[in-house]
Amino acid sequence: MVSTATLASVPVFIQASGLFDVEYRILFACRDAHIYLIKRGYESGRLCIQLNSQPVGLARIGTNIYVAAMDQTLSIYTNKGNRTWNMKQSANITTMEEIVLERQALNLVAVALTNKTVMFYNYSPLLFFCDWFEMFVGS
Repeated sequence: MVSTATLASVPVFIQASGLFDVEYRILFACRDAHIYLIKRGYESGRLCIQLNSQPVGLARIGTNIYVAAMDQTLSIYTNKGNRTWNMKQSANITTMEEIVLERQALNLVAVALTNKTVMFYNYSPLLFFCDWFEMFVGS
């Protein structure tokens, strides 16, 4: 075992960035509706973001942290935990995933909703959405 750290709650989503030997950040979205941060040298997770409801998805694009929650909101936070953007969705969120389009130099966030719609966001504006025949379920 190379390194260990403890968290205050059970993690459901993990998002890592950086290099282990140099500098790294690991975000943990937990069942207690908190997001904890572990950096190099931390022995326990530090509270980074406090959510209003449990997380449904977690993605990190550049310096932004995207969080989908059970209260139908998609929010963007900074590394320091400050919310920069928040949007209520038209239905419950089932899953969320980052989509990288290298040819267009785009990093999108796809948000699947229970009304069979997938919304695509680039930072905060809605780029486009698609209606599907079946509801998407996260893996």
